[in-house]
Amino acid sequence: MVLKPNFDLHIHTNWSDGVSTCREIVEYAISKNIRVIGFSDHFSTDPEKTPRIARRLPDYYEEIRSLGKEFEKQIRIKAALEVDARTYDFLSEKSIEVLTSQNFDYYLFEYVTDPYSYYPIETRDPVIIISKIKKFKEILSDSCPVGIAHMEVRFLNEDKLEKVIDKLAEAELFVELNTSKDNYKHEKFKSIMEREDIKLSIGTDAHIKTHVGNIEYPLNLLKSYNATNRLIFLNELT
Repeated sequence: MVLKPNFDLHIHTNWSDGVSTCREIVEYAISKNIRVIGFSDHFSTDPEKTPRIARRLPDYYEEIRSLGKEFEKQIRIKAALEVDARTYDFLSEKSIEVLTSQNFDYYLFEYVTDPYSYYPIETRDPVIIISKIKKFKEILSDSCPVGIAHMEVRFLNEDKLEKVIDKLAEAELFVELNTSKDNYKHEKFKSIMEREDIKLSIGTDAHIKTHVGNIEYPLNLLKSYNATNRLIFLNELT
């Protein structure tokens, strides 16, 4: 199996804090011979964080699906959301209803294990957060992956890291290698790379079209661990 760096499963548009439109990104990706892309704009229960997408989530979804049909012979386009896990109500009954109102292909959750929060890290146990995400995943179809975006491990002591990794495996959540961050280059991230029961994903976190598809380094890292078979949507990437 030859896996090429011609996919990107974490892209932002002007629907949230990106610069480029969905169409601009699709056309650019096609020009670079990228085969699979995933739009994953930000979603927060704080409407001030993502006002446009909060008001017009069906329109966001429909634009992606429409482009998918228009360019289906040239590229595969996936629709996703990157959910902010910093707020206490990030998976409330109301937010789950909104998140599942469209048939998204996958979900990313950010700020799960790092201290960048409205609340002190001491009050935010990542194991509990992952447990909430696990319950959310159980609502979805088995074919809809759910994972952790740009997961930070440097802030976790060895005991907590082990518990987090075990919980990720139990919840069947994937972990992303994000090229806009250096999280996956940290020494502690090896614990994830070495766990064969944890799925993986690669994305650039691109906020402008020219950053889309720059995944060669993390892809080579996966190959060095013989871990490419753990990628989500693997059958569509080869």
